[in-house]
Formats: sequence, C-alpha cells, structure tokens
Amino acid sequence: VIREFMTHALLNRVAEALGVSPVRMELAFAQMFGVVLARYVLELEPLASLDVEDLVELLAPTIQRYLDGTP
Repeated sequence: VIREFMTHALLNRVAEALGVSPVRMELAFAQMFGVVLARYVLELEPLASLDVEDLVELLAPTIQRYLDGTP
C-alpha cells in the first residue's frame, strides 16, 4: 500500500508536473531518502551534524543531474 501511494500518488505526479521521467524521479527520491535515513534515523556522523547549507551544496548537483540528465 505504501509503495503504491509513493509511486502513483507522489512520485509519478511530481515527475509529470516537472516533466521528468518517472525513473529519474525515483532515483532522485532514493538519493534523498538515503540521506534522510542516514542523517536523521541512523544519525551517522559527520552527516548528522553537517550544516544544512553545506548538505544542500553537496547534494544539489547530484539531484539536479538525476532530474535533468546533465552529465
């Protein structure tokens, strides 16, 4: 049920709204989900205490690459 909700209600709708392929949207989501898990659930250091601005600076190019396909 959760998988269906995440795939159809969230990821596919966002992908469609952004004009991104569903597989690219899922890759971006997987990247962000992994960071959330490591940072907030597992509290892995140094990721857990990294400044938010620094985290965004590190992750943004990867997420952008997933969404627009730039090398």
